[in-house]
Amino acid sequence: MSRDRVLTVLATLAGAGLALLATSQTWVTQRVGGMPGVTGVSAAGGQAAPPVAPLAIVAGAGAVALIIAGRRATRLSGIVLVLAGAGIIACVVSVVVDPRAAAAAAVPAATGRAGPLPDPAVASPWVWAALLAGLLVLAGGALAAVRASTWAVPGRRFEQPAGAGSAPGAAGAAPRRNADDPDHPVDDPVAAWDALSRGDDPTA
Repeated sequence: MSRDRVLTVLATLAGAGLALLATSQTWVTQRVGGMPGVTGVSAAGGQAAPPVAPLAIVAGAGAVALIIAGRRATRLSGIVLVLAGAGIIACVVSVVVDPRAAAAAAVPAATGRAGPLPDPAVASPWVWAALLAGLLVLAGGALAAVRASTWAVPGRRFEQPAGAGSAPGAAGAAPRRNADDPDHPVDDPVAAWDALSRGDDPTA
């Protein structure tokens, strides 16, 4: 594989892996006041932004496809990766814009109440790690979609050209000659027709 193809695959895989790792970490913490026994709520990435994990899996599959895909499939995989990266970024932005809403999924388990709490919430650094992951996936997909036509098809260099499987010298081997008519090979249909026209039996 070409160097830029390898770098694209590695960057995309790194982004997918980072996004998956981030979903298992705390994304939002929220202090809770006026509720006995509960001081705060923490929401993991899988709770704050549920689509991120599936999108990361799609990104990982798309990165693997870049290794073995032909030009058209590579371009299609690149488009899928762009969409997956954009989806991850959109989820991260939604958490940053409204962390209290993102923490709402963890509220029932911690407090027994449903819905977002009025207390302030803060996004953790793992949100920014997920943003970086989305950017890596998006950039890798964009590069794959743009550069697909210039990347060599995997396995093409191992294919033999037509006729390469013939024995050495077979292409230039002289056809078998007719002992009675050395100017025409026995297997030549034109020579056989001429022989018939002369009244000769070419099969004799």
